[in-house]
Amino acid sequence: MLRYKYITVVVAANGETVAEILASTEGTRRKCRRLLFEQTANYVARVYLDQDRIVDFEPADLGTTNRWIEIDAELVVGQSLKAGYFDATAGGFTAKVTVEYEEQ
Repeated sequence: MLRYKYITVVVAANGETVAEILASTEGTRRKCRRLLFEQTANYVARVYLDQDRIVDFEPADLGTTNRWIEIDAELVVGQSLKAGYFDATAGGFTAKVTVEYEEQ
């Protein structure tokens, strides 16, 4: 069954903020299908599977019609998926990240 979840990330100026958006625990099997980032200029979207960075791009490059990115990462027990943004400007901002995942 497909499910959706979102987090709100408050990104400090000149820094990176990521938060756990999906985790796999004993008795659950989760597979991340897609992620949706808000369209932001001058900011970099980042996703980590445990400590490995698997996504690093500017959401503004996706355009306005289809901002979902395919991930297709299956989480084993104890693994977590973290998502957020890097802000290289002096402004800071707040944005949402949405995950589409399958749970069995």
